[in-house]
Amino acid sequence: MELQVVGCWAPYPQIGQACSGYLIKQDQTTCLLDCGHGVLSFLGCYTDVLKLNLVIISHFHPDHYVDLHALRHLIRGGLISGQAAGPVDLFIPDEPREQWEYWQNVPEFRVYRLHPQMQLAYPGLNIEFYPAIHPLPTYAVKFFTGQSSLFYTADSAASDAMWEYARKVDILLGEASFLTADSHLASKLGHMSTTDLARGALQTDPGILVATHLWPGFDANVVSGEIQAVYPGKNMLAYSGLNIEA
Repeated sequence: MELQVVGCWAPYPQIGQACSGYLIKQDQTTCLLDCGHGVLSFLGCYTDVLKLNLVIISHFHPDHYVDLHALRHLIRGGLISGQAAGPVDLFIPDEPREQWEYWQNVPEFRVYRLHPQMQLAYPGLNIEFYPAIHPLPTYAVKFFTGQSSLFYTADSAASDAMWEYARKVDILLGEASFLTADSHLASKLGHMSTTDLARGALQTDPGILVATHLWPGFDANVVSGEIQAVYPGKNMLAYSGLNIEA
């Protein structure tokens, strides 16, 4: 399984970069996981966009989905020119209701509703969804093959249940939106701090921890230092262009 980070910033991107967007690749399956501000500007650097098998939107905050509108138009152009084979599978929460109803009527996508414990099987790749703790309906996602696994926390406050879902994965892709000093605020807002994520990694024991959903104004050395002060295992900060094979 291959993880390609397209963008990792929240709630807005650094100049010339992108918010949350990740490609998960296995065999003939390519999944775009979240599609925030700026993602489409870089997506073509890492894949043939018209050959995406599926798109998953964890929740409807703009830094996770807003470039879905741009992707729609790219797919439309591909359908008109004959370069795209057909609509792309799109998995989204059914709330807010106006978002669900809007995307159901977009012909460039075949739209499916996410729900807890949902399971998907694409060539070479299995996918499961778990409810996250966030103000909007949000889903954490687990990808696994016979040889490797990846867990994406999406935006969520920490919970023992989530860490249980993520136990022993090869890649833990987890949000670290706040610094340690603001851990209480992070939890109140449905997010995690560096320390929350590091403690989760202690519970899950991943092959590698990749911290993402990073605030653009924070010093990367401080963010890394706070994680490493709690979690001694292999870890790193996400960045646009990061590629990891598990």
